[in-house]
Amino acid sequence: MFFNIEIEENSFSYQTNQSKIDAEALLDGLYIRIRTSLDEETLSATDTVKADKNLSQVEEAFCSYKTVDLKVGPIFHYTAERVKSHIFLCMLSYYYVEWHM
Repeated sequence: MFFNIEIEENSFSYQTNQSKIDAEALLDGLYIRIRTSLDEETLSATDTVKADKNLSQVEEAFCSYKTVDLKVGPIFHYTAERVKSHIFLCMLSYYYVEWHM
């Protein structure tokens, strides 16, 4: 995208595509692409952006239950299903303790 590449049997050359670089530079600090595997009916574009903006709260919760607040130690899982379940249970316990307090 940003480079024009030529590969031949005995040579390799490239040139920067300055027009593409300049066009991309105009978007610096102004554009972000958020992707999700969910369809529009399940999670709209607006809700996706809201969820991304709430990410800092999720990260703070993770930090809280992994350190001094709940002291959940590292637990190693070897399947994606178990990792997702472990994270779900940790977050559920965090929100329960937060609600209870």
